Amino acid sequence: MRPQRPAVVLLFPVMLAGCGDDTQDLRDWIARERQAAVAPALPPWSAAEAPSPSPYRGHEAPDPFDPQRLAPAPPPVPVAVAASPAPGAAPLPPAGAPLEAYPLESLRMVGSLVREGRTLALVRAQGTLHTVQPGDRLGGPHGGRVVRITESAITLHERVRDAQGAWTERSTTLALQETPR
Repeated sequence: MRPQRPAVVLLFPVMLAGCGDDTQDLRDWIARERQAAVAPALPPWSAAEAPSPSPYRGHEAPDPFDPQRLAPAPPPVPVAVAASPAPGAAPLPPAGAPLEAYPLESLRMVGSLVREGRTLALVRAQGTLHTVQPGDRLGGPHGGRVVRITESAITLHERVRDAQGAWTERSTTLALQETPR
């Protein structure tokens, strides 16, 4: 190992000599390339036209705060039903309640409020918020009738078929759903 050490010591200065700053040939090449490069001709810029102002016609548009526009939509028109139901079928409730169009499983109680001493529930159906009070009908043609509203649940009676096929009334609760914020 000793004989290799002097060879490394002698080769080290030779290698450092190759790291000199003789870069003139590189500078000459860059200068030649800059002279040979031709920039593409750009079309002249035209002045932008000033937009013409349009007159304000806000007084012609409908008022966004009109109470008639903020009123809830009228209930959907009920589909005509046969005068007499099929034998063994449950009697159909009177049509017209907007929440009868949705299955009970798709309805979510999202809150409650007290108005003029009466407790009302807020029910969400497909993104629309509805106010529900005792006596209202929910959940399909054989859905339930609201009998009680508390701060945390809606109790309703619904008609369902039992195992023998007879119509019976049962109590169902629609609990308050916590919504993520």
